Formats: sequence, C-alpha cells, structure tokens
Amino acid sequence: MDSTTDFRILDLLPANYDDNLRCNIRNLELGTCEPYEALSYVWGDQLNLEPIQVAGAKVKITKSLQAALRRLRKPSMIRPLWVDQLCINQLDSRDKTRQVSIMRQIYKNCSRCLIWLGELPETLTVVDAEGAFDFICMCAGQWGDSEFIPSGLSTPDRLARAHGAFKALVLDGNPWWSRIWTVQEVVLPSNALVIWGPLCLPWAMLKQAARRLCSGLFPRLNFPILDTFHDIVNNFTGPVRGLEIAEAGESPLNILQRWRHRKATDPRDKAFALMGMFSMMGDLLMQEFPLRRANDNDARLAALQFHGGSPLDKLICNSVRMMIAGQTFFVTERGYVGVGPPNLVEGDEVWVLSGGKVPFILRPSTGDKSPRSSATPLFSLIGDAFVYGIMDGEAMALHKGGPQAVYLS
Repeated sequence: MDSTTDFRILDLLPANYDDNLRCNIRNLELGTCEPYEALSYVWGDQLNLEPIQVAGAKVKITKSLQAALRRLRKPSMIRPLWVDQLCINQLDSRDKTRQVSIMRQIYKNCSRCLIWLGELPETLTVVDAEGAFDFICMCAGQWGDSEFIPSGLSTPDRLARAHGAFKALVLDGNPWWSRIWTVQEVVLPSNALVIWGPLCLPWAMLKQAARRLCSGLFPRLNFPILDTFHDIVNNFTGPVRGLEIAEAGESPLNILQRWRHRKATDPRDKAFALMGMFSMMGDLLMQEFPLRRANDNDARLAALQFHGGSPLDKLICNSVRMMIAGQTFFVTERGYVGVGPPNLVEGDEVWVLSGGKVPFILRPSTGDKSPRSSATPLFSLIGDAFVYGIMDGEAMALHKGGPQAVYLS
C-alpha cells in the first residue's frame, strides 16, 4: 500500500457453514463510500491456529477468529469485513504502525461493528442464551410496562438457566469485556451488533438496558425477575455504562485512567489501543512496535534526580497534597475521618461493596424509583473514598450480620 490512507478489506466469500473458509484481500481508501463491517473480538490462543484460504494461499488464524468468520459468512453473498488479524500484515512492523495510526478512522467509518463474544459455553443451550437476551430486552423496555414476560423467563427453571447464561455473558471470564483493544472498537462506530454464538442483539439494546437499570426504571410487575438477577446486574451495567460514557469523549488523561485495568498482551497497547479515542492528538509520533525502551526505569530515575536532595517530610506532604487535590474531607457519625468526592453532602453513606478495593460513598435515592415489591434499597454511587481505620478490612469485623443487597444507579 502506497498511501497512508489506504487499508485492506477482507472479502469473506459465500459458502455453507461447514465449508472451508475462503476470502480475498483488496485495498480501500479511507473516506470511500463503499460499506464494510469491522470485527471486534479477542484473538485467543495464538499457538493453536486453524487454516483459511486468502487469495488461494493457506494462512493460519486463531480459533476465535475462525469461529467468528464461520458465523459471519453468508451463504450466497460476499461479506466485506475489516479484521485486524488478516487486514494488517502482522510480520511487517511498519505496516502495523501505519494501520494502528488510522484505526480510529477505520472503526469510525465502518457501516457497523460486529462484536463477537465467542461461541456459547458447552453448559448452555441456545434457549438459555435467549433467556439472557430476553432479560436485557425486558430491562431496555422493549415491552414497555406491560405484564408480558418473555418465554425465556416464563418459568422458574428457565429463569434459573437464563440467570446462568447472563452470568456467562457478562461475568464468567468472557474476555471481550476485559481487553483494552475492544474499548475503542465499540466506542468509535455509530452502529454495533453483539453476536454470541448463533444469537445477535443490537449494542444499543444493551446500552438502553444498562441506562434504565442505573436510573431505576425497572419494568413494572417484573421485580421478582429482577431480584433473581440482582447479584450480577452491576457486572453488566458497569462496563456497558462506562463504554457509553466514553462515547461522549473525554480528555486523554481521563481515558487512560478509566481503562487502565483492561488487559493487553503487550503493555504498550495500554496506550496504543486508546489513541483512537483521543479527540486532540495533533501530530503524535508513535513508537514503532519492535523498538524497546533502553531503560524501563527512566521515570523512576528522573524522579530520584529531581527529588534526591529534598527532605523526606516535604516529599510526603507533596505526595499527600497531590493525592487529595479536589477531594472533600468528612467525618462519619461514628467518628471516622476520610476524604471523598467533591460533591459529598450530609446524609451520604460509607459502604464496603463486595469485590471493591476501597470504601464507596452511596447516596440514598430520594425518588420513588426503587422496586415497590422489593425491600432492596436504591442508592446513587457518588464515588470511592479513603476512610482512616477501615482500609484494611476492619469494616467486616465491625459489621454485624451478613451482606446486604442494594440497587445502584
């Protein structure tokens, strides 16, 4: 490819599901009106590969991509796709650098992003997975406030199996939710489709469901169903709402901080994978992939050189001052002191949430949005906090009784 605005498109050739995979590769220029779909997926094991024919030549791809292409292949029509594993020359570092630099435009210009979550686990049936999708559609308000209950949630047994499928979808190690590259891949396109085995659901439906759950807009008369799912709802609303918030645009620093916990095979991808979301990057010079840092401790050495002669107490004070900048000092009813978000008000509560590494500030909901048939209270999440005296698990010893379920908005 001669132009810096050229990229490759994979034409997935039509065939039946079990036929060998065949495709062609061609060049396309950014800004062209020709439609294509971009695939968002997780590579998986790169040592366990499967064959595919590309322009008549045999090429090896990961099993995850092979499964995705089989599901996406049409029986009688060519399907134009952008797939990083085949549309980027993985053996050419210059090509990789060039293609990563235009990945923002590739995903932003695609007609639709296809989010491949993998095949269904062997322990689940298609009916089970349909029940999980029915729950998402119900929470999104697809059937309004009617008494209609979808078939996938209509009996106690189906409800239990749908709960298991929903857990597998959003919680049980589905790697798509934890990888760093998938963030920009779903944030940049204007349209996206979630594909899980043979099933699919618009990404907009997931966003609407998460938005309504966080706002307390539960479908009326379906609170028993919601109570069945309450233990894992936050594992769904948190990631989906985070991705929706990212669509509005944030500063580069906030973007890097928000997604720092996502995983990457190469640590440098923690930055490269998010560059497409930076709205003001200028002429950023990207480091080519094969280059290595001469010294991984450059920043640490620079800090020692700058602060080497400073008194220890001054360094500690400066560090604490930076840590609490913009935070609010508070005292609890029991006399504990701490710092929390700047928008704290009297009456906010300190909670220790299961799985959290720090205490959180919750605000009791003042609106009539909590389920009337449920005793579970509704709170707004204000933010995390530092509370002296409970940062090392002491709160568990002070608390009498078992864990308490709450709804968060």
